[in-house]
Amino acid sequence: VTGYKGKLRKKGVEVIEIEGLDLGKVVDHLYDRGFMRALWECGGVMAAPAISEGVINKVMAFVAPKIIGGTGAPTPVGDALGLTKMTDALDVTDVTYQQVDQDVLAVGYLPVTKSLFHLAKEAYDLPKPHHQCPGPPTDDEEEGMAVRFYKAWNEYGLLSNFFCVPLELDGDVWKSAEHYYQAMKFSNSCSIEAGLVMKEIAAQSSAEEAARVGRKMQASNPNLVRQDWDEAKLGIMGKALRVKFAVGTPAWRLLQSTCVEGLPACRLIEYSPRDSFWGEGFDGSGLNWLGTILMEIREETSEA
Repeated sequence: VTGYKGKLRKKGVEVIEIEGLDLGKVVDHLYDRGFMRALWECGGVMAAPAISEGVINKVMAFVAPKIIGGTGAPTPVGDALGLTKMTDALDVTDVTYQQVDQDVLAVGYLPVTKSLFHLAKEAYDLPKPHHQCPGPPTDDEEEGMAVRFYKAWNEYGLLSNFFCVPLELDGDVWKSAEHYYQAMKFSNSCSIEAGLVMKEIAAQSSAEEAARVGRKMQASNPNLVRQDWDEAKLGIMGKALRVKFAVGTPAWRLLQSTCVEGLPACRLIEYSPRDSFWGEGFDGSGLNWLGTILMEIREETSEA
């Protein structure tokens, strides 16, 4: 198993190890890292506990024109649920159907779940994170032109704090702006423990893990957080971003590409459904401070 994990890591796959197969811990870990949705692709053995523990709310099931049967035949959810009668069956609601080649894809929702999204199915139908300006806008689009970014692997992902770009700040090299930002929560302190937390954050292999550790330690050990954090965090974020988007860097070129001469500059919006301070929040009413700082840097460096 260790060899297999090593091969995955060599290919750039981040492997997270969680002691014991506690699906609640898996979901909590993903949420702490900022993931709002995850694809749980598995067989019946793993599908059953996921459903029984309430961590699944959206079901995507393919029906193929094949027949299988027998007492030992596999079932989509295994035997762990114990649903052997039609009267015991779980009802899937709001079902839609789509033909995919010779198969039929059925998509529906389980009414009982711990997920935030079971309260609003419409969340899955929110606009995808792009209106791709630049490009000449129509009259209707001109007022609402925006580039939305969130996850590092999406288009414009380089704008995200979670895109790992080494930054030299305060005499150290940080793996990403998020590493630096999270660590600075515990700076300006003489506490040895706070210094250890900063080192732990800096050592994380990904920005998501750095954010998870920083948020967890901030919540569990508020006494270690610098007292002026609420006042200082905007300046700290701006400092990191000005290094990341320094003139001539790939990040700067991408930032400048969101503004075309002769056209209105695109608004930059962090499309984060769970962060209403740095992003636009779940309902779009967030403060979007990350997008605001990036727009300021874009304007400051546009003539360079």
